[in-house]
Amino acid sequence: MSRPSKKAAELDQLRRIADLRTDHSAARLARIQGLIDELEGRADALRDARPEPPASIGEAQMQDRWNRWRRQQVTMLNAQVARLNAVAQPQRETLARDRARAMVLGKLKDRLKS
Repeated sequence: MSRPSKKAAELDQLRRIADLRTDHSAARLARIQGLIDELEGRADALRDARPEPPASIGEAQMQDRWNRWRRQQVTMLNAQVARLNAVAQPQRETLARDRARAMVLGKLKDRLKS
């Protein structure tokens, strides 16, 4: 009779460890995802910026320079987002594995109880 309770205790301990791993993985991914969201927000703001039509040639020249700068900034932000997504992908996979591990351990503990 002590054997099933020992197994249940071991599964419970493994489940707690799996939950800690899941929390740790989620925290690492959240930092990266926060940066990605911030950069995507900046890029969206630059993409959506539409100045008024120029009233003079001088304004047209300034607007042209600004449009070139804006395109460069959007390109740079997109490259940074792509790099961060490449860094985040293994973290996403780790989080998915950790969540699956915790779910399996929970199901095993439920089966052991019944």
